[in-house]
Amino acid sequence: MNIYASKAYLVVTFIALSMLALAIINIPHLKLGVEFRGGSLAISDMNSSIDTASLEKDLLANGFADAKILQYKTAVGYRLELEVPLSEEVARAESLNNQIASLMDEYSKSSASDRDNTKLEQAKELLNEMLTMASSNKTATTPAEVLELSQETLNKIRKNYESRLSSILSSYVGIFSIETVTPVLSSSFMEKVKVAAFTSAFLAIVFVFFVFREFAPSMAVIIGALSDIVISLGAMAIFNIPLTLASFAALLMLIGYSLDTDVLLTMRVVKRKDGTKADRAWDALKTGSTMTLTGLLSFSILFLIALFLRIPLYYQIGAVAIAGLVGDLFATWGINAVLLLHATGRKGGVKL
Repeated sequence: MNIYASKAYLVVTFIALSMLALAIINIPHLKLGVEFRGGSLAISDMNSSIDTASLEKDLLANGFADAKILQYKTAVGYRLELEVPLSEEVARAESLNNQIASLMDEYSKSSASDRDNTKLEQAKELLNEMLTMASSNKTATTPAEVLELSQETLNKIRKNYESRLSSILSSYVGIFSIETVTPVLSSSFMEKVKVAAFTSAFLAIVFVFFVFREFAPSMAVIIGALSDIVISLGAMAIFNIPLTLASFAALLMLIGYSLDTDVLLTMRVVKRKDGTKADRAWDALKTGSTMTLTGLLSFSILFLIALFLRIPLYYQIGAVAIAGLVGDLFATWGINAVLLLHATGRKGGVKL
């Protein structure tokens, strides 16, 4: 049954709009991974399980609050994944080091006769705060010494932080690895993600307008793709999937998937002349949904494997892809198709 030749399309549209509204409500609750908010991730492969409740208690007693502990069985034993937010002390030391570097940069750029010594004194005061945090009695007088000692002290504070975490872990597990993302690095990741997102969106818009060269069909494609991404982000928030580099890569991939079905629909409706527009939209739905369902099957297999083997990277990619492809089914055929048929005008179920 051709849903676009009757009012049956309203069911798909209603579901799509409901998913979109639910996503918009939940997006503010989307959590950021360690890469974007800073913190430490410790991983250990073990022969037997450990008492995670006791580990959490020890972490809390040593100042590591809000730690997330995940322990699961693998094919060769057990794996422990510990995620700890970056301590306020390390975050403060990072901030102080950046302020000192900025002050010294301003100081060095001024001529010898115009140099404002208050910049140097301010940097020394900030350095003294860092030295107090690191329990160090070292001193610095020249700008070069201030910069060098500032970086040295920051490294010491970071090392002390990781040493405390390692000391706790070593009493529970044998071999483990710790990866720490500082606020500076997390900010850098976030900036790169914003650039990548903006660039991909800009290129997608340019491509769409170049292909169709008409405002209404182009906007329908863009709205359909945007709805797909919004639904995916909402699903991530609802199912507690954090925004990490892996899940962001999956979101970028979904832009391509969404544009693929949206362009297919628009090409069939706008460019082809055989049959009615409703018939061409229905024909595009059958082809596009087959493509999407094939992708859903592939990523469902990936998701199940990751769920069974407890591989977070593949789990995030699979989960985000599944949410996005399901959203694409309804966004493309319930929102984009209806907008397109309204915009181009036709006789039948979808009226102007």
